[in-house]
Amino acid sequence: LNPRVEIANFWSLNGNWHFGAVDQQFNPRPAYHVLKLYAQLFQGEIISTTSQGTTLTSSTLGFVPARTDLSSVVSIASKSQETIRVLVINRHPSRPARVNFQFQRATVFSVILKIALTAEDYFDHQIKVASKKLTSENTSGDDFFVIPAHSISFYEYTIKR
Repeated sequence: LNPRVEIANFWSLNGNWHFGAVDQQFNPRPAYHVLKLYAQLFQGEIISTTSQGTTLTSSTLGFVPARTDLSSVVSIASKSQETIRVLVINRHPSRPARVNFQFQRATVFSVILKIALTAEDYFDHQIKVASKKLTSENTSGDDFFVIPAHSISFYEYTIKR
């Protein structure tokens, strides 16, 4: 066993046709889009992110203890040459989150919302997908974005150093 491996999981792409990335006709399901986002995100080096804002409370479930300090918004980012990619998850089931991104030693040239995945319910088979350019050239990078409740958003920034 490799000492760098903390956990290894088996996951089926079809998931017995119920929970996988594709259905019986090989049409993409919500998990497919999430896996695709992670494949796009992990280019270059991972950079640290921090989140501040509202928290969630969860009750005890099995061996998992109750929590009162879960951040409703979590993120992960990567940097490759002049591009920063940020994946943001709003875990709150009913509240949108207002977020902004700030980068050290970099000036934002442009930002594109590559994709936003939202679902009305946890086991919803249909997802809403959006993609649009959010700001024009020479933006300050201090723009606030509203992340829909219960969603994943993927942003791609072009930066200047």
